[in-house]
Amino acid sequence: MCIVAGGWKLTEVYIDGVKDNTSDLSQYRLTLAEPSPTTDTTSTFNRIQVSGKTDSGNWSVKNNNTILQLLPADAPKEQWVIESLTPRKMILIINRDTGIKDGPSTIEFILEPY
Repeated sequence: MCIVAGGWKLTEVYIDGVKDNTSDLSQYRLTLAEPSPTTDTTSTFNRIQVSGKTDSGNWSVKNNNTILQLLPADAPKEQWVIESLTPRKMILIINRDTGIKDGPSTIEFILEPY
């Protein structure tokens, strides 16, 4: 969890494989607090959405460190596939069931530390 913890800014978004050039991503920030003690498997997060809306809750990594799970205090859980992770870049993908909800089937976030 230590490499995932920290502050992340959104630099690119791909919706169903197409780069989204229409959104201003500069406000988005995801801050994943370091677990304390470091052996804990859950910690807290704060987020500023692209829209400027803020939320917070708990986060953890699941499925052998391949899933970043966010549990916002006032929304359903989010499970992002960790496609790639280095100290300088994190690529997260959410796969949606478009049979249940309208909208894109895949959203990819590319984040860098801030």
